[in-house]
This record gives sequence, C-alpha cells and structure tokens, in this order.
Amino acid sequence: MGMQNAIDAEVEFVGRHLSAVELTFAENWDQLPGPKDGRVKWVDGRFDAVPALFVAIGRLAGADTIEIRSIRIIVDPEHAP
Repeated sequence: MGMQNAIDAEVEFVGRHLSAVELTFAENWDQLPGPKDGRVKWVDGRFDAVPALFVAIGRLAGADTIEIRSIRIIVDPEHAP
C-alpha cells in the first residue's frame, strides 16, 4: 500500500504540480524562501489525491536560468487509504 502511494504521488506531481512549480520559480523567485545568498529557493505543496507533501528545490544557474535541482515527495503512511 505504501509503495502504491509513492507511485501515485509521483504521477500526481508530474501531472498536476510540476508546471505550477516551474511557473512559481519563474514568476516569484525573489519572494520564495531560501538562504540569504538568494541562489537556492524552494517551493512546497500538498497533494490532492494522495496523503503526501512535496518540496522542489531550485538553483539560480545564470541570469535567466533556474534549475530544478531536486524534488522530494514525503508520503504519510499513517494516513494511507
């Protein structure tokens, strides 16, 4: 059951959240949380269909380039269906 939630969370992230995360990085970089140097920021959120949270970490790679460096998905096994 836990493995299926992890797979469902990955599918939901790509299908429902990835483009919003990319847009948030692009449009709100200066307002996002991160270290004081401003080169690393993150976007976090909650899934709709799976009891899980995510955080995407981005890095400023150039004047107009933001790289998504990692995406962490945390599935809550205590609230699994």
